[in-house]
Formats: sequence, structure tokens, C-alpha cells
Amino acid sequence: LLPVHRRFADALERAERGESAAAVADLKAVVAARPTFAAAYMTAASLLIAAGQPQDAVALLETAHDEGVTASEVDQRLGAALLAGGDPAGASRVLQRAVTISPEDPEAINLLAVATLALGRAPEARRLLRRALELAPTAAGVWTNLGFLEIRAGRRADAAAAFRRATELDQGAVDAWRGLGAVSV
Repeated sequence: LLPVHRRFADALERAERGESAAAVADLKAVVAARPTFAAAYMTAASLLIAAGQPQDAVALLETAHDEGVTASEVDQRLGAALLAGGDPAGASRVLQRAVTISPEDPEAINLLAVATLALGRAPEARRLLRRALELAPTAAGVWTNLGFLEIRAGRRADAAAAFRRATELDQGAVDAWRGLGAVSV
């Protein structure tokens, strides 16, 4: 392996051992050496988000864009970091770009729907979630998000149906089980 690839592999091993800070440091060294290495940005951002540092993830992913990395996956990770950091408007802008790059990507559309709902635009969010379900009808996460949208709209029966579908698709869908419990009370 080339030295940069070896360092990336080392970072992944550190992450697996729970050494997130060391893994992020290695990944930052990788992107310093190879600024267009999208996987290094995305992996580091995921570790930062998991460590409760969404703003650091945002800064890192914005650097990726400054370096010309324009992959939809990077925009999706950046959008998720902005959502976690409480910036749904910023997330919406970035996720719109991700959907423009990859208009058939149900995960990008799902994340855009979450940001759109956070901005209070429920009808548009519902349309986006329905589009994501057309593309990926077995995506439990999309069904779960639709359930939460239906709760906000006061449609408990529709929410319950969406949560039930999510739990049928993924028995481990904790958020869907919680949502189902909330509408069943």
C-alpha cells in the first residue's frame, strides 16, 4: 500500500478499537497529504459526529468542498452534521446539492426531507419522503421518518402504519419502535 493508504487503514483500525481521537488525527493527516480523498473526510466526520462534535465535522467537510471534493456522500455527511449541530437551513442547502448530484439517491432525499421538516415545511417533506420510498420501498429509516412526520401532522393512524412498516422491515429499528409506542398510547 501507498503510505497514505496505510495511514488510512491504520485510522480505520484505531476507530474499530474505539480510539476515535487518534483515528481522526490520522484521517486529518491523510487528507492533508491527499486533499481529494473523500473517504477519509467522510470517515473522520462520522467519528466526530458520533463523538458529539458536529461542528468539527462541518468544518472538516467544508474543507473537503474547498478542495474540490463534490461527492454526494460528502454532502450527505455534511448535511447530517449540520442537522446534528442544529442548523437545518444549512443542512437543507447542502442536501439539496447532494440531491442535485444524485437525484435517485433515496438516502440523500430522506435526509433532505428531515431538514425540510425541521424547517417547518411538512408538505414538501412528505413529498420528499414519498419519493425516497418510491426509490427504496424497504428503507426502514425512511418509513420511520414518515411516521414522525405523520405524528406532527396529527395523523396518528398513518404514523402507526408507517412505524409498523419500519419495524417489519427492520426489527432493530429502535426509533420506529419508540414512535409506534408513542402513537399506541
